[in-house]
Amino acid sequence: MKFRFDHNSINVRDLEKSLNFYKEALGITETRQIEPPDRSFKLIFLGDHLYTIQAKDSQDGIAFPYILVIIWIIALCLFLLFRFKISLLKPILYKKEIDEQRDEKIKKYALIVHIALLIIVFIMLDREISFQFGMSALDAFVGEGNSLILLVFIIIELIMWVIGFFILALPLRLIASSGLRIFGFGKGAKGIGKGIGAIGIWIFGTIYIKLIINLIFLMIDPSTIFPMG
Repeated sequence: MKFRFDHNSINVRDLEKSLNFYKEALGITETRQIEPPDRSFKLIFLGDHLYTIQAKDSQDGIAFPYILVIIWIIALCLFLLFRFKISLLKPILYKKEIDEQRDEKIKKYALIVHIALLIIVFIMLDREISFQFGMSALDAFVGEGNSLILLVFIIIELIMWVIGFFILALPLRLIASSGLRIFGFGKGAKGIGKGIGAIGIWIFGTIYIKLIINLIFLMIDPSTIFPMG
């Protein structure tokens, strides 16, 4: 029978003996610790890898991102097909000519879709961070006002947006724009492609937010930002 820890919290009397047990028996070692100024308690974080949602399915905790690779391959193939206008595929790719008048009319609606999806994605990503960590930029703004905590969560969310854009939003945008071109939509509909790409930022965030936060906290001691006790 296999037993698996996703997350747990255990109080111990003898810290040194407990750490030795987890190290020798389970191969789990200390990753970091937090102790308040009054030393009333000590939090010891143990693990054998950075946590992601793939951790329970992968020995090292970080599974190879096959889906992301496939999405990028599809996006690059479509981009190259349209960029170099491969003759064999022209009847399929350029089946419908771009209607310039329709393209101009749809431009403002595409912009509205783009802005609306950006707002929705921002709120959804912020709520995801709040759900995972009990705090987010919006929570900090409402509860704390202008504070260091607010600044930290703004930076975290900006990092998520930048990484999410390059890793998932960009290829989704390329795929969406290519699909719109097949149906005869040109530059006027690019706002729709951008909006669909923005959804990729939220998808990326829900999958990799724990990994990104872990990497940030490896570089910055969270106890200096969120004092304990």
